[in-house]
Order: sequence, then C-alpha cells, then structure tokens
Amino acid sequence: MFKQYRYPGARPFDTAQQHIFFGRATDVDALERLLSLEQLVVLYGKSGLGKSSLLNAGLLPRAEANLKLQPQTVRFGAFTKDNPTTPLEKSKARIVMAPSPLLDRIHPNDEDSLWYHLKSRQLADNEVKNKGFLLVFDQFEELFTYPEEDVKNFARQLSEALFTTIPDRYRAQLKLRMEEHPDFLSAGDLERLHTPFRLKVLMAIRSDRMELLNRLKAFLPQIMDNLHELSALDPEQAEAAILSPAFAPGDFASPSFDYEDPALDQLLDFLSDGGTETIESFQLQILCSHLEQEVVIKQGRRIITLADLENPADILENYYLLRIGEIANDDDRLAARHLIEDGLIFEEEERRISLYEGQVLRDYGIRPELLRQLLDTHLIRSEPSLRGGYTYELSHDTLVAPVLRAKAVRLEAERIRQAQLAKQEQEKALAELRQKAEEEAAKRKEAEALRSQAEAAQKEAELARTKAEEEKQKAQKNFYIAMGMVVLSLISSILAGYLYDQAEKERANLEIAKKEADEAQQDAQNKLNAYVSERAKTLVREGDEFYRNDEVDMALYKYIRASELTPDDEALQKKIKFCKEILKEK
Repeated sequence: MFKQYRYPGARPFDTAQQHIFFGRATDVDALERLLSLEQLVVLYGKSGLGKSSLLNAGLLPRAEANLKLQPQTVRFGAFTKDNPTTPLEKSKARIVMAPSPLLDRIHPNDEDSLWYHLKSRQLADNEVKNKGFLLVFDQFEELFTYPEEDVKNFARQLSEALFTTIPDRYRAQLKLRMEEHPDFLSAGDLERLHTPFRLKVLMAIRSDRMELLNRLKAFLPQIMDNLHELSALDPEQAEAAILSPAFAPGDFASPSFDYEDPALDQLLDFLSDGGTETIESFQLQILCSHLEQEVVIKQGRRIITLADLENPADILENYYLLRIGEIANDDDRLAARHLIEDGLIFEEEERRISLYEGQVLRDYGIRPELLRQLLDTHLIRSEPSLRGGYTYELSHDTLVAPVLRAKAVRLEAERIRQAQLAKQEQEKALAELRQKAEEEAAKRKEAEALRSQAEAAQKEAELARTKAEEEKQKAQKNFYIAMGMVVLSLISSILAGYLYDQAEKERANLEIAKKEADEAQQDAQNKLNAYVSERAKTLVREGDEFYRNDEVDMALYKYIRASELTPDDEALQKKIKFCKEILKEK
C-alpha cells in the first residue's frame, strides 16, 4: 500500500493530508469565523500561495466538524469547445439529488434550478436537517471565461439559493393547490417547506482577478463585503510548516525526523532571501520534500544537517531536471524543455511569460497528452483566459533561475554536440575527397595502360604494313621473273608450262600476302579506333564529374580533349558550347 510523504511537494494538499498541514492556523481560524457569520465569503491571494491547499486541508475539515456544513468543491474549468457544460450545470452536478415527494407536489414544469437541487436534498436527507451546505468554488476566475449569459444565469440562481426561502414560482403553485384543496399539505409539511436550508458559499480567486467579481454585483451586491486575503508565510508560520510534519506521528513513507538549528536557519534564510522577503510555500514544499526523500528515506538519516542544505538552489534545479526526466520519450522531453526554457521565460528580464494553448501545441510540438503530463508534474500550470480556453505558464517564479541554469547547460551540450557533428561531417568530406583522388589516380593509370596498348597495337600495325610491303615487293619481283619465264616459254614450251604454274602459285601467294597485310592494317586501325573511342569516353565521364561538382573550367578542358579524338560527336560539341557560355557568364 502506498504511504504518504510528509510533504506533498509542488502538489496542493488534499483533505486526507490535513494532519500534516501546518503554518496556516491563523488563516483557517479567520475563514472559519467569517463563514460562521456570513453566507458569502471570498478568499483571494496571489497565484501559487496555496489557496487550494488552505481549502482542502484547512478549511473544509473544520467546516464539516465545527460548522456542521457539508462541503462540496466545484471547479468550472475554463470554457472551451470541448468543455461546453455551463457553470450552473457543474454546480448542480456536485449536489447529490434525492427525490422529495413533498417538493415535487408543487414543482413547476421543467424546473431544475440550483435552489431545487438544494431544497430536494434538504427535505430528503435527515442529516442535512441538522447541517447545512458549503459550496466552495475554487479558482473562481474560471467562471468569467464563459459566455456572459452563462455567467448571469449562474449568479442569478446562486443568489436565489442564498437569499430565497421559497421562490415565487413555487409559492404560486402552492397557493393554487391550497385554493383548490385547503388540506393539500399538512401543517408539518408546510413547516418543513418553509424551513430554509443553510447555505454558505466560499469563492477562491486570484488577487489579480478580483475586479471580475464586480460583474456579479447586480445579483450578489455584498460579494465584496467579506474578504480574506491569503498572504505568503512569515518565518514563524514557515518554521511550523517545516518542523511539524517532520514530527507528526503516523504511518508515513519516512520515519519522524528533525532539523539541526543551523540547517533550519539556513533553510529559512534561503526561503526569505536573507530575511528580506516573505516565504512562499511552493519553494518550502519542494525543498522539504527533497530532504525527506533523498536524505531521510534514501540515506536513512533522521537529522537534517547544514551540509544537506549547502546549496538549496541546486535542489530546485534538480527538481526541475528530475520532473523533466520523468518524461520517457526523448522527443517529448526535448519539446518540453524547449517550451519551458525558451517559451515560458523572458530570459533578458528573468521572468515568467504566458502562452495560449494553441501556441503551445503549434509552436513547440507539444502533444495534448504531454501537456497534461507537464501539468501533473506541476512544472507548469494552466490559467483560464477571459477569451476562453487556457494560458500556460511556469508554475512559480522560484523555478525561473533553476530553469535558466539548466537551459545554459543544455545549450552548451548542444553546442558541443553540433561541433562534434560538424567535425564528423568534415572528416567524412575529407574521406570522400581522398577516395575521389584515388579513383582519379586509378582512372589515369587505366588510361596510361590503354595508351600503351594502343601504341603497341600501332607498332604491330607498322610491322605488319612493312612486312606486307616486303611481301608485295617480293611478289612483284617473282611476277617479273615469271613474266620473263613466259617469254622464255616461247623458246621452250615445257619450260613455259612449268614457269606458268609457278607464276600462278606466286600470284596466289601475292594475293594471300596482300590480304594478310590488309587484315593486319585493319586490325591495327580497329585497335587504334577502340583506344581513341574509349579514351574519349573516359574524358567525357571525367568532364561530367567535374561539371556536377561545378568545376566548369575543368569540365570544358576534358570535353575539348575528348573532341580532339571524336570531332564528329555532336553531343560533345553541345557540352563544350554550354560550358563556354557558363564561363562567359561568370
């Protein structure tokens, strides 16, 4: 079973924590006294001073025990398209309806007023006969985000519930029934019907929104008459809020513990800025919660020493980083930091600023689920906007300095990471250049090999041509000899026949030698053409590579060398022309 901590941290106290809520006895006494005397009381104070905690853990238990009131806390929430339920409907929903046959006998058709809900509950519930109702409207400024007609309807019906024993519409129904049937109700029923229910109303509102209450004066003219202002803690109250929970008996997550006097003095000095400021419970609760969890529970020590509070500012900074660290997704965590560190603080003046919900979702990539998670951490809080919806801000001025320090650390880490990435990119580029140089060298080596092969083929062709010439000369010589022999054949037919045969053989040999010489010459020419074509293609590819890298002058040089080898290549001539035009423009 989960055990409570002695300090709730940034979260408001709830009613179950009333036994560890200290330092506000004077305020609770004053509010109890006001409620015992007045029907309508307004609690106001700066945002973040602990109005909700004062109500939940201080006033409500007292009101139920001492004033015999049944408390019901109502939160309207800001008006949005997704929250169309009116303030009146939300108020009625907090009152558990109970059927009342007596009231229903004079109930006008379609009647569903706040008075009807309270009166039905009074008539049907025996416990309510000896008790009253306490409606507590926390964060009452949310009311004024709703359409004006909804605000007026709420105020009208709240006024009726506070100050009307029986509304005229019910009186008219009762009169009509009694005229028709004089014994319609017994004397006891009439007495119960005319016995007013006891209703008290407490409204909690931010001090900077107090002027909005004037909009309700037409229905609640005394709304500004009974006020109680919640101020920051003085040193004595703060000391009680620090020490008393540590001593409190009970089954807590930590054993009881104590603070050394120097540690307590250091804590109070930090919270009051050297005794120059009053103390806000937000800081106090964060620091004490940290000490309970980190020193008492984790380290098992039951005395808080001065060393544990050597630098309270670091505790606040760690609180911020710990809450951010609870966000599991890396992208969400970075988005949350950008929102808080860049969007919700005006760094030049080191102060909080507010953003509308649309800005938060649109400009900082915050998903609705992540926004709810941030609200649950109490790093940020929502405030109702008078235009409807919510604005969001850092939950307390205390967090500004720790958040800015964390931002500076993040930016330095990002700078180092960017420098590392830039270095990696540079090394990658250098590696690519080295590889490119090696490829160029390989291409040059390949070209040299092709040139050598072409020169060797050319030499072979020259040798073949020389041999063919020699064979041709030899054949011609033999032919002349054969012709001489033909002449001699006139002298001798036998010798002529023999010489004729020899001449034919020599002629055949001459044709073969000529054919071989032509084939050798053609083979040499083909090899030379292949080398020229391959060299031209190599030069074109090199030119294309230079062109893609915007080295147009080198590309032109390669294309011209290629054109010297293949002057009839029209595509190559177009590339040369295009490169020249680019260089002329530069």
